[in-house]
Amino acid sequence: MSDLTFAALLLAADDAHVVNELFMPTKWFGIIMFIVLMLMLLVTVMFSSKGKQLPPREHEDH
Repeated sequence: MSDLTFAALLLAADDAHVVNELFMPTKWFGIIMFIVLMLMLLVTVMFSSKGKQLPPREHEDH
């Protein structure tokens, strides 16, 4: 039996369609992910210039 025939038989035999409900509405997944990604972006931007600062020189007037 070829792989294509076997796959077709498996698809045809799938009579019981199982629906897994999400534990919250789908729009909240997008809202929460947007907030998480924005917070990670803010943390990244806050620390982005830390490595670029030159150390202060001794005995130099500001």
